[in-house]
Amino acid sequence: MEYRDNDGRHRMSPDATLLIGRVLAIVVFVGCAVYLFKRPDAPKTLMASGGAIIGLVTRWKDIQTHLVASLPDWPAPWLLGGGVVLVVIGLVGQVTPIDATQKRIRKIFRDRPLRSRPARSKELMWVREFASSYFGTGVTPLESMRRWHEKYKSVFILLEEVDRAQGRTQSTIHGYHCMIPLTSAAARLVADEQVDGTTILADHVSSTLRDAAAVYIGGVAGKGRRARAAILADLYARIDDLQERRIPIYTRPITDDGLRLVNDYPFVPVDPKVPAETLKRIYRLDWGDGQAP
Repeated sequence: MEYRDNDGRHRMSPDATLLIGRVLAIVVFVGCAVYLFKRPDAPKTLMASGGAIIGLVTRWKDIQTHLVASLPDWPAPWLLGGGVVLVVIGLVGQVTPIDATQKRIRKIFRDRPLRSRPARSKELMWVREFASSYFGTGVTPLESMRRWHEKYKSVFILLEEVDRAQGRTQSTIHGYHCMIPLTSAAARLVADEQVDGTTILADHVSSTLRDAAAVYIGGVAGKGRRARAAILADLYARIDDLQERRIPIYTRPITDDGLRLVNDYPFVPVDPKVPAETLKRIYRLDWGDGQAP
């Protein structure tokens, strides 16, 4: 690990120098990331620290000559590199808003879990705006959504990401799905394709899932691949819970993602003359028991 040069001075071997340099580089990078993650004033501090280290390296020979004669040469280039790294990271943090920088670092170092929960009444406007951006025209009117929600509080399920960093709780909604419990009269109207998700009335909605004669699956949407997979997984789990009751489940796909749901489960058109995988038609989940809706 150590040897004497021609001048009789102790020097580190090249392998040891490389190993120590790599360890120092890792410590610098991790330390910068953690510091940026926790402190809003981090960019200026990092730039000042990096400048001080660079200044120290420029005086390395003077330190060896006048203060510490046994000070080796090998730390100088590594310290110089570390100082430059600190300055660069500080500049990036200074140019980029610190909140955005912290969000990027959080995304790198941890993947916050997604959870589902029923939407609150004040969130229905967001649900409709999100549905409109995802599906375009033909989205259920907001007033109808509110009346459904008054009858059945869990009609809209949100996919939520919760961040509890730095003692604060911040929630971000990434998707939703809609399951409407139907009365017997409404189930017959849906089976006859007389009503669909945009025309279901509050009187058609059952106040509990337990007393529902059927269930209608409305919109299903998520931001990004991870959110879409999570919201579909939640929906599929709820469908599986209904399997023991053999309760009729209806849906009306209007996008390719909707058809994916139809294909993942044995949905069949309620009208036998309609070809499979036809958009904007009513489908019923076939439980395989031969029962009509």
